[in-house]
Amino acid sequence: MPLGLIVAAGITAVVMTGILAWQSINRSAQVSRSTLLRFADAGARAVRPALVHDDPWQIYELLTALLPPEESPVTPRIGVVLDAAGNIVVSTQPMRYPAFSAPPADSWINAAFAQDRGANAQFARAIDVDGSDLIVAIAPVVTDDQLIIGWVGVEGRKLHFADEFAELFRTAALPAACVAVILLPLGWWLGRRISRPLATIAAAVDKVGTDSPNKIIAALPPSGPDEIGVLSHRMKSMLQGLEEKAALEREFIAAERLAAIGRLTSGIAHEINNPLGGMLNAISTFKRHGDHTALGNQTISLIERGLLQIKETVSALLVDSKPSARKFSEQDVRDTRVLLESELMQYPVELAIECELVDPVNLPANPLRQILMNLLLNAIHAASPNGHVHCAICQSGGSLLLSVTNDGKKLPDDFRDHLFEPFRKDGGLGLWITYQLVQQMDGHISVLPSTDKTAFDITLPIREIS
Repeated sequence: MPLGLIVAAGITAVVMTGILAWQSINRSAQVSRSTLLRFADAGARAVRPALVHDDPWQIYELLTALLPPEESPVTPRIGVVLDAAGNIVVSTQPMRYPAFSAPPADSWINAAFAQDRGANAQFARAIDVDGSDLIVAIAPVVTDDQLIIGWVGVEGRKLHFADEFAELFRTAALPAACVAVILLPLGWWLGRRISRPLATIAAAVDKVGTDSPNKIIAALPPSGPDEIGVLSHRMKSMLQGLEEKAALEREFIAAERLAAIGRLTSGIAHEINNPLGGMLNAISTFKRHGDHTALGNQTISLIERGLLQIKETVSALLVDSKPSARKFSEQDVRDTRVLLESELMQYPVELAIECELVDPVNLPANPLRQILMNLLLNAIHAASPNGHVHCAICQSGGSLLLSVTNDGKKLPDDFRDHLFEPFRKDGGLGLWITYQLVQQMDGHISVLPSTDKTAFDITLPIREIS
């Protein structure tokens, strides 16, 4: 595009120079014709008294005085005076056109007067002589009685087109070159300003499907009222739609994966609970009725603690979302704060809880207490030393909004994709259990990381508890 604009500017400069030169040549030709006509007309008026009195010497003196001595394309070179019969009376070149003789048959005089006699005989006119570069102007010598008693003719040469055009072109070429020197960098700058955003948009289109839409959007030119700005805005809208679609697909896949893991772990937990319960019952019976030795009691105690730990782990896999009869209220939030006091003594973190609930809400208290406890424990553990944990609980419309924020390190993007899966590398089932409880109450949980904090937001629809 920049090169195209430069070529267009150069062609425009050449064409305009040619047009100006052509117009200048046409004006020069018109000036030459009008000049010769004025000489012929002035000569006709000057020689009329001498021609009436048939005084050749006076006619010659008048004619030679009328014509300038130097030759130029716009002044007559030769002048002749003819009588009414068309014979030469006087000429400025007597050797070529002798007096009192008929004009040569091949002379411009015969050609010019042959064209001029007739309807236009009363008027001066300029004639291009065919086959030569001559321009001839003739004017009749008319008496007061409107009788033609002779003619005055003058000869000049046409302008040579090629030489005149070349001279004019050279004259106009310098200004055109100066304009081109200014226009070329301007055209290059303007072309790059137009083509660079288009090239950026084209490169962004090539990356669709391979790079992240957010990364592509960041590289697009800013939106604006012009065509490129509108195109960029439409491109951004399309990429944002693709990003939202991809996010929904990721959430759907994650939900399906978590649901499959939940079904698998629940099945495994039920299968483990049956023999586990039998073993714990056997140990209880042995402790009541068996033989007791120091080594035996120690061994049975170790086995019992191990089995109880297994039972607690298995119980965590069986998320019970059956709603309790009690509604969630501000008292549950205060109880949770009391339960966290021992944890806050181990971690130097400032916990702030803002609860805007005035009346109990129609949501089961026990699952919500567990959700709140899990999120606050994770936030306390993830917060920076001497950091801050903030919890906000409020009711908006028909939903309960719960937000837990900490100022710990930013969560990596690849870690967020598996955040709600059980048995991650860092261990823990709290977030997975929280996710299951939120899903079973038809709610939505999301994590909003930024450079200085991590926030978990939960939205739970409020409905009547049956």
